[in-house]
Amino acid sequence: WFMPCRSPSQEASLMAAPIRVLLLTNYREDHQRSMLRFADLLLSHIPEDGTNLEEIHPKAHLRKLCPSNNWKKWAGYLDKYLLFPRTLARRLRSKSNPIDVLHVVDHSNAMYLPKVQRLKSLAKILTCHDLIAIRTAHNDFPEAPRTSASGKRLQGWIHRSLTYADAYACDSSRTETDLNRITPSSKGFSEVIHLGVQSEQGDDNSIGDLPFNILGKDFFLHVGSSAWYKNRKRLIKAFVNLKEGGNLNNHKLVLVGPLPQPEELTEKTERWLKDNPKELTVLSDLSESGLKTLYEQANALIFPSLIEGFGWPPLEASSLGCAVIASKTGAMDDILGSAAIYVDPKSTKDIVIKIKEILGSDRTNALRPNIPKARECAQAYESLYKRLVESK
Repeated sequence: WFMPCRSPSQEASLMAAPIRVLLLTNYREDHQRSMLRFADLLLSHIPEDGTNLEEIHPKAHLRKLCPSNNWKKWAGYLDKYLLFPRTLARRLRSKSNPIDVLHVVDHSNAMYLPKVQRLKSLAKILTCHDLIAIRTAHNDFPEAPRTSASGKRLQGWIHRSLTYADAYACDSSRTETDLNRITPSSKGFSEVIHLGVQSEQGDDNSIGDLPFNILGKDFFLHVGSSAWYKNRKRLIKAFVNLKEGGNLNNHKLVLVGPLPQPEELTEKTERWLKDNPKELTVLSDLSESGLKTLYEQANALIFPSLIEGFGWPPLEASSLGCAVIASKTGAMDDILGSAAIYVDPKSTKDIVIKIKEILGSDRTNALRPNIPKARECAQAYESLYKRLVESK
């Protein structure tokens, strides 16, 4: 979009006053780790001299009162969709401490944007990480489980609310293409801002929060949830096939995420894992330093996702010298280029072949790609804030 010309006095005024940005982040009880890490990236790397960042998020008022897990989900909906909009409105109406920019850091919270559409001076930014849930509700993916009726209503609500943003930041060109297709009004108001990795992830190489000593051990790593598109079912199947074929010897598989779910296991892999419990380690709650150590010690990160919005783990792993086997989705092939080994995520056989390729190669001098840094990502958002305020 085009920016209007301003007089020198107006420019000086803008430079003198920091831009006030309200970051709308996620409900903590939803445990969306990647979304919270993204918010922390912005809070940690945008300098305070030019931008004042303030965070707001739904809090678990009613959920805390529920003794039964059966009611916690519905109480969470009330916390997020009944109570929080009032809290958000009160904050944005404050005249003593006004806000220039509302940045919704996860598009799944887009339903709050219609609530503030009357605030014409408020610039509204929406970050779109991926549109997988919306597309799944539209039956775009044959592999995906069917979305429930209530899930379709929720995704429809989110989809309709996307139109209320003034600007859109997308993690990858693929996400931007999806956004422009399902929300045509976003064309001309969207741009790609890649997420960044920490240039210095700390010197703590501690294994204190790991349940075993990984130093000197051979293992393959996966980092991610049990969502269908993470494709852990084929990864586990490939690992079991390799172990049974005698190709992996002492190698183990480490999953950073939840335990394998029933739908992620076949009868064969479930039986094999029960008979060989020490071959698979699952880490559901891991510190950043622990994750860094895993990246540095793993034989490879295997990330055969069927679809991704961005794909943070392969970039983090590659930045730390870990070999990466990944599918060509999200921003992974754009950024990693020839530094990764690419796999057909729908072929267990191809995953097996690529793991064997890693085992038979010397990657000590492998190419290190130019991974976007967290500071670069933060600078791009800071620039977007300034352009939006100037356009108002």
